[in-house]
Amino acid sequence: MIEGIKEGKEEGIKERNIAIAKNMLKDNLDIKTICKYTGLSKEEVESLKEA
Repeated sequence: MIEGIKEGKEEGIKERNIAIAKNMLKDNLDIKTICKYTGLSKEEVESLKEA
C-alpha cells in the first residue's frame, strides 16, 4: 500500500513538472534551462514542443 502512495506522488510530481515545462516553453526558455529546473529529459521537453 505504501508503494502505491509513493508511485502516486511521483506521478503527480512528474505531471506538475510537465505543466511547468510547457509554461517555460511558452516563454521561449531554452531546453537546457527547462531540463535543469524540471528534471525532465531533453527528449521529454522536446516532445512537449510538438504537442
